[in-house]
Amino acid sequence: MADWIWLPQARFPDYQTASVRDGADGEHNRYAVVRFTRNYVFDKKIKDISLTVSGDTSFELYRDGALIFRGPPMPGGDFLNDDPAPNHYAAAIDNLGPSEDSPRAVEFTALVRLSRLACCEYSRGHGGFYLSGRIGLEDGSSAQIGTDGTWTCAIDRRYAGPRYFDGSLPDGTADAVNAEVTPDIWNAVLSDQLRLCYENTELISVTVEPHSTRVINADIPSIKCAYVEFTSDAPVDIKCRIAEAFGDYHSEINAYNVTFYRSDEMFSFGEAEYTVTNAGDRPAVFTASVEASHYPAFYRGSFECDDDAMNEVFDVCRETLDICRQSIHLDSPKHQELLACTGDYYIEMLMEAAAFGDLSLSRADIRRTADQLCQHDGRLFHTTYSLIFVSMLLDYYMYTADTDTLKYCEKALGLLFRRFAGYIGENGILDDPPDYMFVDWIVVDGYSMHHPPKTLGQTALNAFYAGALLAAEKIYAYLGRDDMSAQMRSKYDSLKSAMNAVLFDEDRMLYVSGLPGKTKTATYLPQNPDRQFFLRHAQTLCVLYGIAEGGLAAELMRRVMDADEDMPDYQPYFAHFVFDALYKTGLYGEYAPALLARWKPMVAQCPKGLAEGWIRPEEGYRFDHSHAWGGTAIYQLMFRGCGIEIVEPGFKKILLHPQLFDFDYMNVTYPTPFGDIRVQQRKGEEPLIAAPDGMIADPAGRPLHNTASAVK
Repeated sequence: MADWIWLPQARFPDYQTASVRDGADGEHNRYAVVRFTRNYVFDKKIKDISLTVSGDTSFELYRDGALIFRGPPMPGGDFLNDDPAPNHYAAAIDNLGPSEDSPRAVEFTALVRLSRLACCEYSRGHGGFYLSGRIGLEDGSSAQIGTDGTWTCAIDRRYAGPRYFDGSLPDGTADAVNAEVTPDIWNAVLSDQLRLCYENTELISVTVEPHSTRVINADIPSIKCAYVEFTSDAPVDIKCRIAEAFGDYHSEINAYNVTFYRSDEMFSFGEAEYTVTNAGDRPAVFTASVEASHYPAFYRGSFECDDDAMNEVFDVCRETLDICRQSIHLDSPKHQELLACTGDYYIEMLMEAAAFGDLSLSRADIRRTADQLCQHDGRLFHTTYSLIFVSMLLDYYMYTADTDTLKYCEKALGLLFRRFAGYIGENGILDDPPDYMFVDWIVVDGYSMHHPPKTLGQTALNAFYAGALLAAEKIYAYLGRDDMSAQMRSKYDSLKSAMNAVLFDEDRMLYVSGLPGKTKTATYLPQNPDRQFFLRHAQTLCVLYGIAEGGLAAELMRRVMDADEDMPDYQPYFAHFVFDALYKTGLYGEYAPALLARWKPMVAQCPKGLAEGWIRPEEGYRFDHSHAWGGTAIYQLMFRGCGIEIVEPGFKKILLHPQLFDFDYMNVTYPTPFGDIRVQQRKGEEPLIAAPDGMIADPAGRPLHNTASAVK
């Protein structure tokens, strides 16, 4: 059995504790990188090595000097929450072979950071590292290894601060002491997600003459979520400024007396400026690289049409999604926000189903979100996002038929709906919640729709609640809980009736966006203005979740799209719900092509990555260009392009209604658990459809070939 270890407290009293959530401030924000080392020698040759590893925050594990793992897998977490995350994670590293140079020995070194740097990182409040392993030997025997007091440790003083490295300082090797066993406050759970992939790309290699400084710019075609590396054959000083695009620098690394440096945090990297100073007496060959990180994936899904600009939209959306898939989904590698941004990750899940055909990361995130809901009695920081979680869970089940995950989330659903039932007022709608977050990343009349007042956000929150009730009705039915399914339907019917009575304006024939008047003031809830608003967001969501029906629903969506009321616009994130409401009302074919075209100028302006939006929400605000939440275009072009309706969970039975948009031709390959659906469409011709064996596919009267080879 292995122990968690750390620096001896008596010798390093100031380097013990860490902030649980906010590493940017507080008395526990002591930054250090600690080096742990242990050499194992055997009298027989090593055959294979299997490890389980974890750390409190970020760590790198080296085996015989080579980096083999970064961790730990991120726990997720929520905003404004000072509690440790519900679970801490360990990772398994299997099938490591012997070293050719030392077949009977193995040395492990771990560089473990004290304190978190990225928003999405969590700590248990104390520095720690854990390794447990099995060494298989050539005679069939094995040896157990693990962290304990025989490991040595020291502070690597070269890592003098976040993004600050001084190679003239000691690495700690000469001052190493035995590590100290520390109480296991982590209780790490073995992560079942796949290990991240890393790809190293050399950006520049230049010679810097003695007693001189060079400024070098480097550019890569697409933004990466990456670690930064420098090497030099003689010591140099480096200032590296990192940008996504347009020289918009958002991070800076300062490194002195460097022959080798690797950052201990990820950056959103599209271009950089390196200022390299060689104070020595001989030339220095300086090389800069990036090591891109992403969740294991290969692009099973594909899209192609005759519109080159739309093909580029597809590629940029897909590549941006790729860099946002880390050990949790990220909103972007620039922001690296917590798992509580469920609205982002719901759209990313639908995108990755189309692009990758792999929802293993979504499965992990859904379960981690359920853990968060259970920890906090059904509460997440964003009220709307906690409701979107229910729709995400249902869609995940429809794609995968993973009943175990439905069961895993059942307690979280119960807590969530119990909490929201307590927000219902005498008027029958949600009238006293803690907030109305999040609707969209725009500003209306000086109010941010990120955290709008009641009169701007109430209808949206109620509509998302209605959608959650509808999704839960189906989830409980799939779980065999007919009683709970009926209860969800009853709550939905009552809410629908109340919303139409309270929120629909008969004169304008529109839904108000919320009720005016005084409200309780809470964190992120502005004082409510005494006026009414009519936003596209409210109309769209009332249509999408069945509050408005029939001719009224279609008329509302026409007004949303034609903006005849001069209603404020929406961002690419919210466009996902607009597309779905158009599909629900039968207006998709009429309006979707023009809506999809809105992605073209955004991508043309920055083809390196997907911009956060198409309307700057606040003066001076700078969008990132690595934000996958606006990538619903992939879902629309592929899932809606094929016209897929999942009738039985897991794609066991589907309906197909192909949609050509306004293209002359379009080819889509859509991955499923049974294999790939392939649809070829050409204007004026019947679509050609191939469905994999084992799937019941009704092509709605169109030609169907039940082997994937039928369409080439």
